Amino acid sequence: MSRPQAFGAYDLLERINVGGMAEVFRAVHRQSRRLVAIKRILPSVAEDDEFISMFHDEAIIAELVAIRGIGRWTAEMFLIFHLLRPNVLPLDDVGLINGISHNYFSGDVVSRSDAREVAAAWEPYCTVATWYIWRSLDPVPVEY
Repeated sequence: MSRPQAFGAYDLLERINVGGMAEVFRAVHRQSRRLVAIKRILPSVAEDDEFISMFHDEAIIAELVAIRGIGRWTAEMFLIFHLLRPNVLPLDDVGLINGISHNYFSGDVVSRSDAREVAAAWEPYCTVATWYIWRSLDPVPVEY
C-alpha cells in the first residue's frame, strides 16, 4: 500500500493477511498515533446485498437479545412479523421443527442441523417457507 488509506479514524498502512470474508490491516489511529490491527469485511462481500441483509438481521437479533427477557426466538419473531424480513429461519421454533419432522422425516425427531439442511433449499425465502410449514400443522387461517 503506497499511500495510507483512510478507514474511519484510522489510516490503513499495509494489508497483513486476507482470507475468507475479511482482510487484516496494520493501521494507525490518526489522533493517538497508536498502532492497531484492523479486520474488515472484503469489499466484494460487503457489496453482496444478500450477505448485508443477513448481517443486518443478526445485528438486530444481537441488539434485541441484549435486553433482559428477550431471547433469540422472540427476536426472530420480531423480524418475521414486524420487520417482514423474507429470509428468517427460526430454528428455536417448536412449530417449525415439528413441521419439518412431519413433512420431511415421517415424524422422526429432527435435529437443528437436519432442519438447517432442509431449509437450505428455501433460501432466500425461509420466512415464507416457515409460514407454509406452520400452516401444514394447523391449516386454520390466521390473521397476522
